[in-house]
Amino acid sequence: MKKVLKVLLAIIIALDIFSVQPEKNPDSVLAKFNQNKVNKQEVRLRFVVVSDIHVQARNLLSQSKFKAVLNDCTYGQQPVPQALVVNGDFTNGRPVDYQTVQQLIAAIPSRSPRIIFNIGNHEFYRAYYNQQTDVWNAKTFPNGESDESAKQRFQTFARQKKVFFSTEISGYRFIFLGSENSAITNRKYRDAAFLSSEQLSWLQDQLTENHHSGKPVFVFLHQPLYVKDRLRGVQLNSQVIQAGELAGILRRFPEVIMFSGHLHRSLGQGTLLTRAGTILFNSSSAYAPQSKDGKVLNENSEGLAVEVYDNKLVVIGRVSKVP
Repeated sequence: MKKVLKVLLAIIIALDIFSVQPEKNPDSVLAKFNQNKVNKQEVRLRFVVVSDIHVQARNLLSQSKFKAVLNDCTYGQQPVPQALVVNGDFTNGRPVDYQTVQQLIAAIPSRSPRIIFNIGNHEFYRAYYNQQTDVWNAKTFPNGESDESAKQRFQTFARQKKVFFSTEISGYRFIFLGSENSAITNRKYRDAAFLSSEQLSWLQDQLTENHHSGKPVFVFLHQPLYVKDRLRGVQLNSQVIQAGELAGILRRFPEVIMFSGHLHRSLGQGTLLTRAGTILFNSSSAYAPQSKDGKVLNENSEGLAVEVYDNKLVVIGRVSKVP
């Protein structure tokens, strides 16, 4: 597949003071970045974050866009990143969608990054399909589905015991949070993330146990904790039901770098947001990024590339062009 990969934006974070200043001229950032390479400053960790792939068995465009992501991570970056994080909404919740994702992964060469999947709201969406006809039928929601069956389907695929888990990559802690209930349990939840007290307590323990001043900890949750609204500024967002509790934990750990998806906002519009000392990134959408006027950019597959050095973090927005 012919594709064009380009850098859309770049941001440098100084880890010692955790200040975040997006450069007005992206070229100047890249110049600094390239100079660091000239100085042979060692990259401690490379990883890619994407979300909202929405792979479906009957949707060839979604499959092409996920292939573009896999190809970028396998061939488009040298050296290959240590990890690819798929931060939720990588299926529409049906078993056949999971099978399609697995087939696409199986087709890539062994020289590829470790792939880690996180749960999103669409992993609960089998509840909108008639289980006999496999046709969308919201009128008969939840169509015999339960939150437990949706979570078990994800956990089996991701090889995890729960929808929240953690791992270590090249000495850095990666913490994955995930919704434990959906509209199946309570229609008022809609697509928001529900985090139990068990999960929040676990998160606090994880952050406490892995805390080292000046060393980043990467936290992933599909739904955003905060949204930057053009008219009202930064607001607490209902996409996380326990947003207050989660924010209270995160603000005690300035080393946290948090990634979310869900919004489908194309890179450059509200991608980076700081709130109460927490650094938050939104990774757009690998399947259907949307411009400021709500137009879907069908030719784009967007995400973030991250490089960690001893004294800084470099976050680069990347766009794969899919014909």
